[in-house]
Amino acid sequence: MSNSVWITGPQFLLKDKTDDSEKFTLQNPDTDKELRPDVLSLKTGIEYPQRLGTSRFGRFSLWKTLIKAIAHLKHVAQSFASKSSCTRWHICSESASVNAIDEARKLVLREAQIDTFSDEIECLTTRKPLAKSSCVVSLTPFLDKENMLRIGGRIQNSNVPDIEKHPILLSGRHHIALLIFSNKEFNRLKMGIIVLNILADFMYDRLTLDGQHLRARKDYDISMLYNKHRNLNIHRPSNSNNRHYSPWGGTWQDIQNTDTAIGDDIERIRLIRNELHHSTTYELDDTRFIELCNIIHEMVRRFDQHNKPKVMYTKRVKEILSKAKHV
Repeated sequence: MSNSVWITGPQFLLKDKTDDSEKFTLQNPDTDKELRPDVLSLKTGIEYPQRLGTSRFGRFSLWKTLIKAIAHLKHVAQSFASKSSCTRWHICSESASVNAIDEARKLVLREAQIDTFSDEIECLTTRKPLAKSSCVVSLTPFLDKENMLRIGGRIQNSNVPDIEKHPILLSGRHHIALLIFSNKEFNRLKMGIIVLNILADFMYDRLTLDGQHLRARKDYDISMLYNKHRNLNIHRPSNSNNRHYSPWGGTWQDIQNTDTAIGDDIERIRLIRNELHHSTTYELDDTRFIELCNIIHEMVRRFDQHNKPKVMYTKRVKEILSKAKHV
C-alpha cells in the first residue's frame, strides 16, 4: 500500500529533469480551424471628384447672373484644358451661346441636388432602395441620362411630354431654388401658366356649349381638351386644307394674324401651352412676354363673344397679367 501511486504520486514528478524528447509541431494560425477568422465588411461609397460646390452660389442674387458666370467659367476652364479654340482667360461670345447657357444651368442644378439629396443619389447610383426616412421616397425619384434627379411615379404612363412627366427635383429651401423663384422671367412664366388655366376654361366651356357631356373641369387639362376638340372637329382651323398632316396641329407659321376662327384660337392655346410647359430655361423674356400678352388679349376678347361667360375671360386674364408686368 505504501508504494501505491495514490500515495507516491506519478513517477515523472520524482524525476529531476523533464523529458523533452517528445516534440509537437506548431499549428499555422491561417489554417487553424479553432481560431475565429477576421470578418471584413465593405461599404461602397460614391465620391464626387472635382465638384464645383455651391458655397459660392450664395454670392449671387440673380439666377441669370449666376448662370452666365458659370457658363463663362466653364468655357475658360475648357480653354485651359485645350478643349476649345479659345485660349486662357478671355471673354468671348461662345460662353453666351444657347448650348453653353443650358450646360451651365444643368451643372448648377446638379450641384444643388447633390447638396440636398446626396444620399438618394448614392442609392440610385448603386441601385439600392431609398431609405424609408427619405423625404422624397414617395416621389419615386430617378436619375436621367444626364444624372439629373427627376420625379418618377405612375405619371410616366401619361400622354404628356417627358419634361412635364418628370420635372427636376429641387429642394425649395436651397439658395438655387430661391434664385429661380425670384427670377423675373420665371415669375412671368409662372403667370403665363396660370393664364393657361383660364384658356383651358374657355375650351371646356366651348365643349359644353357644343353639347358635350363632360366630367368636372378639374379632370381635364389643355391636352385632353384639345384632343376632344380635335376629335369633335366642329371648329376646324382656317386654312386647314394646307396643313401637312391633318386639319389640326402645325406651328405658329401655319396661323396668320387674320385667322380668328375658334379652331385657330384653340391651336394658339396649344402652341402657347407647349411653349411655356416645354421651357428648359425657366425664362420668358420681355419681348416674348409682350408678344404672348397681345395674342392672349385678342383671343379672350373673342372668347367673351363666343361663350358669353358669367365672369368675362378678359377680366380674369387682365388681373393675372397686370401682376406679371410688375414682377
